[in-house]
Formats: sequence, structure tokens, C-alpha cells
Amino acid sequence: MEHKDSHTVVSNENGSTLGYNVNSGVSLLTVDRFAFNDLNKNGIFDVYEDYRKLKRPKTWHQNECRAYCQIDA
Repeated sequence: MEHKDSHTVVSNENGSTLGYNVNSGVSLLTVDRFAFNDLNKNGIFDVYEDYRKLKRPKTWHQNECRAYCQIDA
């Protein structure tokens, strides 16, 4: 885990690198030794939060998912 100003970056071994704003209220969930963003802040690992299963452009995740999950950037 690496802290950069108000952002935290997490590198998963053999997985994706995650980043989130520490002021957004988003936290990390650990499942199968991987870290995932809890995008809707409910403390439950929801299927759309599993980047291993989703095949969508990264720009969708950064824009539409932020709006869908009502994440403060």
C-alpha cells in the first residue's frame, strides 16, 4: 500500500493496481488475498466490485461507476 497525498494505491500480486481517495469514504475489502474497492461503501463484496470478473474499459470504471456508486472523487 502506498499513500500519495489524499490517494492510496494498492498493488495486488498477480492482480490489478487499485487507487482511491482516502476522503471519499471508500474502503478496501480483502477477498481471496486480493484487495478490492468497496465502491458503494456497504462493507459487502458486490459482484461489480470484482475486477477479475468484469470485462469493461477502464474509462467506464473511472467515470460511470463513480457516478453509479455515488463516489466522491
